[in-house]
Amino acid sequence: MSLQETAEAPVDSFGQFFREGGEGTVALPHCQDCDRHHWYPMERCPHCFSQRLAWGSVSGRATVYSVTTVRYAFTAANRGRTPYGIALVTFDDVPDVRMVCRTGACEEGSDVAVGDAVMVSVTADATDQDTGMVTCAPLPRNAGSGAHGER
Repeated sequence: MSLQETAEAPVDSFGQFFREGGEGTVALPHCQDCDRHHWYPMERCPHCFSQRLAWGSVSGRATVYSVTTVRYAFTAANRGRTPYGIALVTFDDVPDVRMVCRTGACEEGSDVAVGDAVMVSVTADATDQDTGMVTCAPLPRNAGSGAHGER
């Protein structure tokens, strides 16, 4: 597994995650002691409890583990933006990490299905680089290592 460590930054906040995403990188907290990634940002590694954490970039290629459709706007900001798809994905190069991603607008169902290969992207908010959105888009059937429905 080839991973690139990013600059030292606090790993217990989401800000660096979205700033890295704004530069086109999917970065996850990475423990320098047990050499494992985790999600979400926290002060200690959930695997070995070390505090020696850094941000490590991953490929962004993932496989859809589960999908659902959100039909209710839980906040005023999301009124008029439903329905939309949500997927729980497992990263191909760090399979023990799962992340929730928005898949896009949809009338019925989702634009991705369980087992589909997707590319995860992180977008920083234009006005607040410490926030943003995580999305995933389907990859062509022959481009991914996902099981494509064989779960």
